[in-house]
Amino acid sequence: MSYQSVVRNAANELVGNTGVGMQISILQGASNTPVYVERQFPTTNSNGLLSIRIGSGTIVSGDFAAIYWSMGPYSIKTETDPNGGSNYTISGTSQMLSVPYALFAETSGSSQPGPEGPAGEDGEDGEDGEDGEDGEDGEDGEDGVGIAQDLFMSMTGNGDIQIDISGGTSDVFFDVKDDDSNPTNELQDIFLATFSNNEVLIEIENGNSVAFSIDDSDPDPFNEIQELDFNDDGIGFNIGLRNSGIVQFWEAPFHPMKPINLSGGNGINIQNPFGSDVVQIFGNGGGAIILNSIDQQSRNVWLTNLNGFENNGFLGVSDINNNNVAGAFVDANGDGLLFCTGAKHFKMDYPGKADKSIWYASVEGPEAAAYERGTATLENGEIFVPFSDHFQLVIAKKGMTVMLTPLSGESQGLAVVEKTSEGFMVKELHKGSGNYSFDWEVKCVRAGFENYQVIRERSFGMPANSEIK
Repeated sequence: MSYQSVVRNAANELVGNTGVGMQISILQGASNTPVYVERQFPTTNSNGLLSIRIGSGTIVSGDFAAIYWSMGPYSIKTETDPNGGSNYTISGTSQMLSVPYALFAETSGSSQPGPEGPAGEDGEDGEDGEDGEDGEDGEDGEDGVGIAQDLFMSMTGNGDIQIDISGGTSDVFFDVKDDDSNPTNELQDIFLATFSNNEVLIEIENGNSVAFSIDDSDPDPFNEIQELDFNDDGIGFNIGLRNSGIVQFWEAPFHPMKPINLSGGNGINIQNPFGSDVVQIFGNGGGAIILNSIDQQSRNVWLTNLNGFENNGFLGVSDINNNNVAGAFVDANGDGLLFCTGAKHFKMDYPGKADKSIWYASVEGPEAAAYERGTATLENGEIFVPFSDHFQLVIAKKGMTVMLTPLSGESQGLAVVEKTSEGFMVKELHKGSGNYSFDWEVKCVRAGFENYQVIRERSFGMPANSEIK
């Protein structure tokens, strides 16, 4: 869409043969809502006249091709900087009394539907239809939660069997008739007698027994049938296995400990056959799981909470000296942090070399930074480069660095003459009027991390339960 204008300065003098900066906005409706905004940097002729094509400039917002011209009225707002920058001192708005007919005709009378009209009133309800076929049965629900109770069976003096139920429930009696004189069909107690020679022996009260043979003929010593021993060693409640393995339940925070039961305990130790606590589970404060080395001299993995913050998770891995060398945790501000004493990497397979992989290390520095880069093209020696929407949301308002690389051997040099949170303005040096491309890269501080601390106390980022031995 062609547009012409005569430019005069504050003294009402013609601005001739001069590059000027313009921002053109298409406004919709009585509220003058901007639906399209662009910037251009034309040069006036000797009479101060400039000519531009609206829709061909550097887009600030909107899409010129997507303007629905039948949804007017529309106005054009022009803002001009006679000095060629973006400090607009001349402004004017004019209503478009007729839309660009060629653009309107592109969609009028075509198969493209117009905007959806308002919904009509609801009609009356129709008659109910016939019932459909029954659907398939749904999945079974979860089992209900019952209350476990103990049953005790005993023989009464008159020959009845009495079953007592714990929790105060009434007893149940079964009247047993044993009036015959046959001594071989009497009621008898059955109990597990011995376990030896790969046999389980079940004995009956009056001397009979049944033996069950167990086949354990393979040579693997780690899958043997074992006996369980339960004992209280004065330190904790132990479950011992015949081949020296042990599971120990004890009270935190550390030894010495007093005996406990399973429901009241604050910790569980799992030992290897050498007597070392290779897994420790704690329940004091926040829960914690610690995986130790085979000799319990170092803590390999911490799964706990941040020291001093029971609701902030901590996952760490340690070296042989119990120093946390890598991990992740939630800090006091609720931010998730990753750390390591070495370098941070990403890894990928090496295409075509199955025995190789590629490791790249992350760029590091004393600030939380973000960057964006791209390529732009000068128009008569200048251009405004806008940032992407997502980059504008990430960066802080201060602390911006812009680097430029001209892609032409005829370049007279480039300068950044303006930096904003929306983008930056570039001009060629020595009043050049080149129309060549250049690469650019911008580095900024992340919003919310302007006061990033490089030096911190050693206690920062430590796990809870680190004092447990």
